[in-house]
Amino acid sequence: MVKNKKKQPSISPREVDVMNTLWEEGKPLMESEICERLPKLKSDKIRRLLEKLLQREFIEVIETVEDGTVLKRSYSTMITPEEYTAKYVHFKMSNYSWFILK
Repeated sequence: MVKNKKKQPSISPREVDVMNTLWEEGKPLMESEICERLPKLKSDKIRRLLEKLLQREFIEVIETVEDGTVLKRSYSTMITPEEYTAKYVHFKMSNYSWFILK
């Protein structure tokens, strides 16, 4: 018998770093601004993290600005820290609740 396994909707620790940066700033940030605030991560890594967060609808593009031949995007969160904690941290914990109940 094959069980349908639900995909865990949580995000990786690095994605949480990006989300925390956006939450702490409280305003939309461009990729370059996020890179400045997370110097341990390379810009291509941050770009991939932003794309993943966009695909999963944790963040959104607020504005696209043309800078010479480059388009720059401003990103903002679509979920508050409280919503994330209530919705996704609870989900993580509920996966392990059967240990507590035994």
